[in-house]
Amino acid sequence: METKTLNKDLVKVGQNFELDFKFGSPKYRFSIDRSNKLQIIRHGGPHMCYVTDVREDGIELALYIMGKQFTSFMAYSEMIYVKPSK
Repeated sequence: METKTLNKDLVKVGQNFELDFKFGSPKYRFSIDRSNKLQIIRHGGPHMCYVTDVREDGIELALYIMGKQFTSFMAYSEMIYVKPSK
């Protein structure tokens, strides 16, 4: 089965994706919080992190722990596109 990775055009509210792990991955989706910030939520779980920048090669993420911001980068090659259900 051929998999499709995400790209800049697919980073939008409601888009589902999985992480490219060998042993499977829970589904994640892009969502908007109350202050109109783009965030990533695990399917059936709580808020995970905020998307601070959408770049050509991936997305920049921010996570807040005890008032401190931690940032990371996730390449599109690590995110597998999940077709939206109708």
